[in-house]
Amino acid sequence: MELTIKKVGMEYEVSWPWLGLIAHVDYINERSYRGQVAISHMGRNIHRSKLTMDDAGEIERFESRCEKMLPGSTAGFDWPTIMENLTGAVIDKIRTGDPVVILGEVESKPVEFRVNNILVEDEINVLWGDSGVGKSMFGLWLGTLISENYTDTSHGLTVEPGTVLYCDYETSDNRMADRTVQIHAGLGLTSKSKMRYRSMTQSLETDYQALAKIIDQDKIDFLIIDSLGLSIDGDLSSMESTKAFFNALKALKQTSLVITHSNKAEEMYGSKFIRAYGRNIWSANQFSGSFNSGNVDFSLVHTKANDIPEQPVQSWEMKFNNDQVIYTRKDPYDTGAAGLLTYNELVYKTLSRYDGEAVSREHLERFIAEAKNGRDKPKEIKENTDQTISDLLIRKLIAGDDHYLWLPTPETVTQEAL
Repeated sequence: MELTIKKVGMEYEVSWPWLGLIAHVDYINERSYRGQVAISHMGRNIHRSKLTMDDAGEIERFESRCEKMLPGSTAGFDWPTIMENLTGAVIDKIRTGDPVVILGEVESKPVEFRVNNILVEDEINVLWGDSGVGKSMFGLWLGTLISENYTDTSHGLTVEPGTVLYCDYETSDNRMADRTVQIHAGLGLTSKSKMRYRSMTQSLETDYQALAKIIDQDKIDFLIIDSLGLSIDGDLSSMESTKAFFNALKALKQTSLVITHSNKAEEMYGSKFIRAYGRNIWSANQFSGSFNSGNVDFSLVHTKANDIPEQPVQSWEMKFNNDQVIYTRKDPYDTGAAGLLTYNELVYKTLSRYDGEAVSREHLERFIAEAKNGRDKPKEIKENTDQTISDLLIRKLIAGDDHYLWLPTPETVTQEAL
């Protein structure tokens, strides 16, 4: 007869039915093979402790404790054989990994959004930016939209509801509870928040199996991790530390939002593997206001996409006081983020503001140079603007001659056409 081993959630269950023995192995680090092992016989707990599966000394000590609680001669087996079979089976199971599948037999699933068009379903979404730009509050606001199944057409977002768990390494439950009250007030909600919250003190790699049990128990289907730098063992610039975090997150098999920071060069801080693992990445950029003034304007720039088109720049205004937080969607053209728009968008939007009046090419170039604010060189601005005008003229989205340009009327062109 042979033992049986199966994986239930993040836990391995090993049993010897003919002996009445069952071992549960959980909280296991699949790199070091160290986890918590609990053995019972005929429903009676024999021993439970941490064990490294390939450490002979630890295994011998574990055997001795089991022998002391239940002598093998009395039970009809020897503990060294039991432990050799147990540790070997668990290591083999870990090394085997997921089974091979035939792609032609895998059911096709279209890419979907949890919050359209910011958060992609079944993927690791990343939001990064400078400290103080309001990333955590915006993440909490998105989580509230999901947990409360809240949609407001003025936000320009479509929400798929779900049960949210906020994993917080930075603040406290009291502070986050206060923030949800402010967010609910800003949305006009009188109900109390249904979002789950957990204060985190251990790295995700260490704690993910405990999270897996919470996810299963509370039927969680959306995770927010705040923030990446505090949720790893080691340095955020370390390849190994970063990979360990994302492998643990992938093992949870949840749609997630990971919040992280920028460096002094205004780039995402840390290992290049953050970008490799993140499937949908946004940067948050503050352009005006401050938390002290109670008003912050910021924009979201789509910096990486997998399986979806690159999304357009978004601009938001956040107004807040002690009682409420209100987010208002704004046209990036009317904010400091105008320079992040494409040349197509800048040309078309500029002409649309003149309500049919002709605009000189020189005026258009000056405005675009001001909007770009040093992001592009003058020669590059002129060349890109001229090329854009030519493209739009050919497509008949604008009209004009050698010197002046205007929108054709009464024809209207949607933003998507650009």
